[in-house]
Amino acid sequence: MKNLVLREVLKDQQVVEHPLNQIFQITAKQGAIYSVVDTNTEINPDDLLLVRKGDQLEVRVADKAVANIDDFYGADSDTLYSINGSLQPGAELAISGNQEPNTLESIVWWQYVPINSDSDQTDTALSSTEDTSVADIPEAKAEPDKEIAVSEHASLTVAATAGQFQSDASISIYDRFGTLIGMGTIDPTTSQSDLSITKDYQGPILVVLEDSNGVEGDYIDETTDNLTSLDTSLRAMAFADGDDLFVSVTPLTELAAREANLIGHNVTPGNLEMNDKIGKLFGVEDVLAPVTTVLDQHFAAEDGVSISEHYGLVLASLSGADQTTGHLTTTLNRLENAISSNGDVLALTQGAVLLLKEGISAFEAGTNAHLADINTSLIQPPIVDVPADGVDAQTRNSGVSVVVSGVTAGDSVTVNWGDKSVTKVLCSTDIQPDGMAHIEINSAIISTAGIGYLSVNYQVNDGTPSPSVILEVDTIHDAVSLSDDSFNSYATCPIDPTEFANDTKTSTPDTTTLSQVDVELAQEIVSDLWEQEIMGEFYEHLIPDTLISDAHTPHTQTDTSVTDTLFSDQGLDANLNTVDPLLLTAIPESLAMPV
Repeated sequence: MKNLVLREVLKDQQVVEHPLNQIFQITAKQGAIYSVVDTNTEINPDDLLLVRKGDQLEVRVADKAVANIDDFYGADSDTLYSINGSLQPGAELAISGNQEPNTLESIVWWQYVPINSDSDQTDTALSSTEDTSVADIPEAKAEPDKEIAVSEHASLTVAATAGQFQSDASISIYDRFGTLIGMGTIDPTTSQSDLSITKDYQGPILVVLEDSNGVEGDYIDETTDNLTSLDTSLRAMAFADGDDLFVSVTPLTELAAREANLIGHNVTPGNLEMNDKIGKLFGVEDVLAPVTTVLDQHFAAEDGVSISEHYGLVLASLSGADQTTGHLTTTLNRLENAISSNGDVLALTQGAVLLLKEGISAFEAGTNAHLADINTSLIQPPIVDVPADGVDAQTRNSGVSVVVSGVTAGDSVTVNWGDKSVTKVLCSTDIQPDGMAHIEINSAIISTAGIGYLSVNYQVNDGTPSPSVILEVDTIHDAVSLSDDSFNSYATCPIDPTEFANDTKTSTPDTTTLSQVDVELAQEIVSDLWEQEIMGEFYEHLIPDTLISDAHTPHTQTDTSVTDTLFSDQGLDANLNTVDPLLLTAIPESLAMPV
């Protein structure tokens, strides 16, 4: 066990040892030399950390403060701290107090010692000793200076981004065991802090950004352009591998830390997986990567949105959400409570999706709306046009619109509503200018999917499914009886006059202008319709600007020759892959029945 004392050597060579059985406070004396030593070994502890706090020098052992030396720093100070306890330390082992006063907090000495066991490394059962002189300590004179190996360090750049930072907020770095291994402050001119960590440590780290000025402003809010107090802490989990490292600390990295359920400042490699999950939930490629905020002079979305600018747009939408909730902390609390695990991915509640939608509207109505074009395509889960409390019987009866993003004409979009699905191939008139499209979910689908909390997401072509929104569906009251026709899902795709010049909804199209590509596409779609015989899947397929659908019992129409040929039960197998695709253009546009 360690027996630590703060040794004070005065100008007249008198030595005073102060027991450190609790945090010891002392005012520095001119010309004195200070050091913390273990009297059992007569050397300094190997887990020593020295932190400057304005004019004070704080001594920490195993990340616990053991002594505070007030007025250590000053323009005319000739006090010293001896790293190795020597009375005549070399320049590299001496901390001089002769420095200009400031109010910053910074690490002035640190040597990382990894914790490899649960053995006691911090207990200090200390005994009191009498004041002694140098003559009474021959070891202090006879022993040469102890050599301390200083390890190589890698640079660590921490960027604070809740908006554009303007304050000197504090930064603390912790290793996987929760041991403090670095400290610094944000430079208000760059919104960054340049730190370093030893290359000897490789593993997960936790970066903590803390408000250091109370209620005073810390960052420029993107929506209001006001200087806003952080008034909380933001964290980021990263991995130190011995190389230089860049870490952004943002509201999204804080959400990742919250969802990882960290215990204190401890962080494990498994916790870091939450960074990717939060990134996918909000459409950010790497939550630790640099951010270009909409307030940055380099933000220029007109030449295409870069990865860092997209991150900035997402944070701007969260800034807008702060105007709805009242503060960043409240926004984070609401989103934390709204995030749930949906298999290996994360999902948001309907209330959270609506909060993000309101945030986008707030930014677009705010002072800085001219700086960036933000729209609901930033929201990754589908936007379901229902209230926060979900779908009731009345909403079910009128059908529900699901808004999807990132689509173009010709895309096949599948909306998964619980265990049911709707697939639609989009035509050009389905696409809004912002790349969004509405997919209608009719009452039959909602009813057959059942009640409870359902997951709703979508997939474009063969791409990765979107994150889900979790909806409460409660239609048990005011139930309605469903006719066969209620399974229909209607859509209309206008015919392109340049492609079918003679076509109308009541006349036979001029099929001489069909290309071989059109013919092959028609064959492929018709074949596919009958291959996917899974109850509950609904199809709305587009053959170049003409909607067709599979139905065993088509709607009544004037000319039934084509549908009789294609969809009669007797002729189904024979005609599956041999039907003349040119006949398909005569199919009415409003057939869409479940398989």
